[in-house]
Amino acid sequence: MDARSTLSRKGAATFIVHGSFSLLIGKQDSSLHPLEISAMTPSHSSKISKVTYYRIYADAQGNSHFATDIIEQSSVQAAPPAAPFYVSGDHPATKYRFYTFEPGWIGDWHPAPTRQFLALLSGTVEMETTDGEVRHFAPGDLVLLEDTTGRGHVTRNTGQGYAMYFVVPAP
Repeated sequence: MDARSTLSRKGAATFIVHGSFSLLIGKQDSSLHPLEISAMTPSHSSKISKVTYYRIYADAQGNSHFATDIIEQSSVQAAPPAAPFYVSGDHPATKYRFYTFEPGWIGDWHPAPTRQFLALLSGTVEMETTDGEVRHFAPGDLVLLEDTTGRGHVTRNTGQGYAMYFVVPAP
């Protein structure tokens, strides 16, 4: 993590904050479901009600493609007495990890090792699918990798520095 990142623990929850992007990871207790993750979108807008993420998936022939998906959020009183904020539905997760790519790193064609959500914390990355589409990602971008079969995708660190992902395997 760089100077703009923080990691803190409060009881059974871990908060990771990087710039305007933050993640809350909770463990099972009376207020959280079994290890859930809630993506908290940038706090500078009071009108955010959707989280957009990119998905790489494999079709029946094993070719990979991009899709853009949206998770709806609703403004709720989720942490009284704090003011209401936007919250999505719960999604299961059991662990998390970090991936860090050196400058110039290229991960040639490979399927995802498991279905996993990636949140880019720092650096710039591009991913290419077998249909030839290339997308560029910057800090705060979310990607769901579902191409666990077939040829997979290519990942490239296109920046001058290290690229760091916060990764959550998703069942």
